[in-house]
Amino acid sequence: MRRTSPAARAALAAIAGGWIAAAPAPSFAQDTPPSWLKKPTEDDLMGVWPQSVAQSGAAGSAVIRCIVTVQGTLRDCTVVSETPPGSGFGQAGLTLTSQFLMKPATKDGKPVESPVNIPIKWPELDRHFTGSRTNSIAPLGDPPSRIIGHVVWEKAPTVGEVLAAYPARAKAAKITGHATIDCTFNAQGALHHCDTVLEEPAGQQFGLAARKLATKFVGPKLDGAGRPLAGAHVQVPFVFAAESLDSAAVIGKPLWTALPGFEDLTDAFPKDAIKANIVKGRVVLRCTVGPGGALSDCDVRSEEPAGYGLGKATVGLVGKFKVGVWSAEGLPTVGGTVNVPIRFDLSDTLPAAKP
Repeated sequence: MRRTSPAARAALAAIAGGWIAAAPAPSFAQDTPPSWLKKPTEDDLMGVWPQSVAQSGAAGSAVIRCIVTVQGTLRDCTVVSETPPGSGFGQAGLTLTSQFLMKPATKDGKPVESPVNIPIKWPELDRHFTGSRTNSIAPLGDPPSRIIGHVVWEKAPTVGEVLAAYPARAKAAKITGHATIDCTFNAQGALHHCDTVLEEPAGQQFGLAARKLATKFVGPKLDGAGRPLAGAHVQVPFVFAAESLDSAAVIGKPLWTALPGFEDLTDAFPKDAIKANIVKGRVVLRCTVGPGGALSDCDVRSEEPAGYGLGKATVGLVGKFKVGVWSAEGLPTVGGTVNVPIRFDLSDTLPAAKP
């Protein structure tokens, strides 16, 4: 990762501590809002400066909106706004989210998910560098490294591998830990040259454990535009969840990479239900996540209405589902279990029932 000059560091330090403030959105029920535990540094801000404005050092800002998970990490982040429009500061903010760590909101004394709006500001730096304003300070330098976000991994550590890598001292004390590592893709989609950019709590070797697990990841070789990813950076979040040590693995919110289509749901709808003029239903399955994110060993946890074969029909669709092998929170999924809710609604596809 590229380091900043003393002048750039000073310019950013002038707003450090106040450069980012989370504004909780009111749509989720909560007694206490989320609060910050770890923010990116000024070097991190410089590292994702949009290349379109990197040489000029123009000021910019962005507001991103995320869900704060019960683990304190962020998921489902989107750009609300950026200034100037089209400058890339919004995407730059998204690449930083793996380095954010928050104390989650609470409801009735328990952590709950909640949305949060995060404003981020990059100050104007061109006056601190050689060129248009002054000749006494070093120039801004080369554009920042290319950082890839929202990676859909082909392979990732399993639940068992993460538990095996859990630092011994933290495991004995049942301490939950977080880490984010910054790595480089090679030509085969594997990770190398990994550095720890976030570790919480410090001194528990969660960063070391994450770097050891980095060899288990395999990502795509090309980006969405068909360009090779070799040499690009990626920041991978990890959550070492203490509750996984004694009970079922915590896998966070699944990222579905394959789902059944509308025709699949229509074809699977039981004929007995149609004969009974039932055109809506809801089923929840509980499945094991296998290699590659495929589902197996599914059980019907609930079905409404019961007695018409909706649960059995839904089990027949599990081959159409696939879950991402690493969650947005930084949790493994392979070897864990996942709830699969499916809602049927054939109201607009079947002729109206006769009185």
